[in-house]
Parts: sequence; structure tokens; C-alpha cells
Amino acid sequence: MVRSSNGKDLLNKLKIISGKIAAKAEKIYWFGPINEKVVAAAWHQIEYIRQLSDNPDKEIVIYLKSNGGDPYAALAFYELVRINNVNLKVVATGMVASAGIIIMLAAKKIAITENSYLLLHGGSLVSPYVAPRDIEEIEREKRVIDNINKQVEKLLAKRIDSQLAKRYCRKEAILDAKAAKEVGLVDEII
Repeated sequence: MVRSSNGKDLLNKLKIISGKIAAKAEKIYWFGPINEKVVAAAWHQIEYIRQLSDNPDKEIVIYLKSNGGDPYAALAFYELVRINNVNLKVVATGMVASAGIIIMLAAKKIAITENSYLLLHGGSLVSPYVAPRDIEEIEREKRVIDNINKQVEKLLAKRIDSQLAKRYCRKEAILDAKAAKEVGLVDEII
């Protein structure tokens, strides 16, 4: 038990301890699917790191390995990073695919490890969790997916050639680290 004759003194000691933890805890390891719960947890970690830091502009690094997931959750994360002006760096490890690419695009700096890959593709109506539906519902869903593809295309076009971004949102592409660097999708290979 910590004892202190002065509550303020104890609070100052805790701030110092927390500051030391934050200095070491500026990294987030995000390995797995993209969904609302994982996005919320990652966002809470970012906010926690920023609150403990003396420098709100301190770079936060996310090591990301994801086969994708919910594009809506990924877009929400992208917007949170943008609106809150987070100094974020993402390091792609292993494979970053699908909605993971949207998470990666939220960063001001993007790195990839030399033996990693990126998988880019457009949205899909195919889901093993949804039973076949009527044609109107499928057409509605297609319009929504087309809109998501256009949003992702715009995000990609902020980093790479717009025609290439369009191609990646229409046809699947797998890029190794070197190819990702060559097209400008990543800033560095580590």
C-alpha cells in the first residue's frame, strides 16, 4: 500500500509513473480481424497513450496484421484518426488485406516489413454467413458496396495514382513490400 501525507504528492508520483509507462507504450499490436470491438479497443489504446503523454502529437505506431473484416468499422477508425489529427504510423506485418488496408491508410506514415504483403480488392456480395436473398436486396447491397469501393478508391488515390487506385478497387491485387513501395502505397520498407 502506498502512503502519502499529501494526496497531491501521491497524484504527482502517479503521473510520473504513468508518463514512464506511456513513453514505453506508444506501440499497439493489432493482429486479427477488423470489427467494431477491435476498432473500439484500438481507439481506446490510442486515446490512453495520448492522455498519458506530455506530447499529444507523439507518434503512435500500430503493428498491423489482418486478413480484413468490416469495412464500416475500418472507415470509422480512419475518420477518428483524421478528425482527431492522430500522428499515426502503421507497420504492415505478415499480410494486411481488405479492411486492414483502410486501417493502414489512416496513418500519416506507412511502413511494411520486407517479407510482408498487401491484398487490395473491391467489396464483395459473397458471405458465408448470409443466406441467399431476393434480387432487390442484392441490388441494394451492390449499390452500397459500390459506394464503399468509391470511398476506398479516394483514400488510395491520396497515396497512389488514381487509375491504379481504381484498378485495385476493381480487381484483386497482391503486392509484396517492394511493389507496395514502388507504387507509393508505403513510405518505407523495414
